[in-house]
Amino acid sequence: MDGRAVLVGFDASPAAERALRWAAAEATPRGVPLLVCHAWTWPYPLTPHDEDALKIVQSMGALAVDDGVRLARQAAPGLDVRPLLVKGTPPGALLEASADAALIVIGARGAGGFDKLPIGSTALHVPAHADRPVIVVPAHEQRGGAKRIVPQDPARRGHQGGAARGAGPGRGRP
Repeated sequence: MDGRAVLVGFDASPAAERALRWAAAEATPRGVPLLVCHAWTWPYPLTPHDEDALKIVQSMGALAVDDGVRLARQAAPGLDVRPLLVKGTPPGALLEASADAALIVIGARGAGGFDKLPIGSTALHVPAHADRPVIVVPAHEQRGGAKRIVPQDPARRGHQGGAARGAGPGRGRP
């Protein structure tokens, strides 16, 4: 093992909680830290003129990441769990934070407003642009479990997409 962390995106949705548990179960046998990442951004098209309003939105993000850290520590006592609160979009925050991670774990869909969609925008964007393995954990238990998306050499991306194969915590590691 190279000691790089397992990075998990967390937005406090049920799918993010499943991804968090999966990531904690993966980080534990690897003996690496779990980095719990939450991205926050101003949710409206108009820029706020009140600095206090931005601080409120940021503090809501801090509550979410703190909740994720608490849940991860409950799921894996003794695991080194670290919070990461980033201003920006979830895909951008995760891709930037992944520079120091061995693996990215995300839920299939998050807290976005389209409840009927089986997969959310972050679960589409991150695997498409990541340069390391990405695990997309389904929102609900299903046969086959999570799918590991292994990015290929960027020069070959035009010829073939990344390979997907069934993976579970501790199985099919790179």
